[in-house]
Amino acid sequence: MKAKIFKGIVGILVIVFVIWLPHNVDQKLSNKADSIPSLPQPIGKETVLITSAGQSTDTYLVKDIANKLMIHNFFMPQALEPDLEGINTVVFVVGFSELGEKLHGIAFDKEKKRIEALLASLRKNDVTIITVYLGGNHRRNRNTDTLLDMTCKESEYIIATVSADEDNYLSDLSNKYQVPLTLVRDIKGISEPFASAFR
Repeated sequence: MKAKIFKGIVGILVIVFVIWLPHNVDQKLSNKADSIPSLPQPIGKETVLITSAGQSTDTYLVKDIANKLMIHNFFMPQALEPDLEGINTVVFVVGFSELGEKLHGIAFDKEKKRIEALLASLRKNDVTIITVYLGGNHRRNRNTDTLLDMTCKESEYIIATVSADEDNYLSDLSNKYQVPLTLVRDIKGISEPFASAFR
């Protein structure tokens, strides 16, 4: 009898949680007054270069999204200035990964200099820049925030998960640099705003 009551209580709690979680995420999204669902008109043109800022594997996820959307792109996680030839839009997928940098034999200072050089070249050539951050707040650290500040400052559009903005860091960058921001629930929600940047 007690076991049935316990199972019933657990079942009710699970149902309440399943109903509450999406509502809570929606509430967080609606509370972000500065977040837009997608861009009202395109800002970028193909051909697109997708590169990493911090060597996280999230770059591969964005490449897959671009391919599914049939956006003509080059995928170069460690792109350098010569790789920018013929490129109309650059997507920086931000996320510092100590493991990723070790695997690629890159120290953070070198990665930061690479991004600085790319941004300087993109500024000169008036290439559209988009920043994407898929990691949640728990994956943010000083290095990631440094890279986010660098890329968001030069971007025309920022796309991130709502969990990444729990402390309003990305909202603050969006306001500070006057860059449109879209916050999505999860990786599945990236496709629509990403597509809106090009179509």
